[in-house]
Amino acid sequence: MKIGDPEFIRFKESLMEQGARYETDEEYLEAFHNLVGYFDVLIEMDQEQKKRNDVEKDIKE
Repeated sequence: MKIGDPEFIRFKESLMEQGARYETDEEYLEAFHNLVGYFDVLIEMDQEQKKRNDVEKDIKE
């Protein structure tokens, strides 16, 4: 995503509506990348937990 992309503009407007205000567009872009990174970590954690659950299930059977 780049500054000026429609997705960026929607993201920035959404943050502003929620009360999150940054001084520069670069800070909004950093916030976007941080949010995406957070979701990447959550997805990775979920996948690992599912693998553990499958292994535990197989052990019990």
